[in-house]
Amino acid sequence: MIIECTCNDGFEDQLTAANQYSIKEFGSNSVLIENDKGQERWYGNLRFEIKFA
Repeated sequence: MIIECTCNDGFEDQLTAANQYSIKEFGSNSVLIENDKGQERWYGNLRFEIKFA
């Protein structure tokens, strides 16, 4: 599944607004993605919009 970052506030060094990321795992209120630094990190669902299922 592909998601698009809609809010990178506070994480400007890790996420790029309007950039698309592939979900590696779902949590209850978060997703695990590989950020712009190549690190796998959890981020809240509210920062993203689903683009492709």
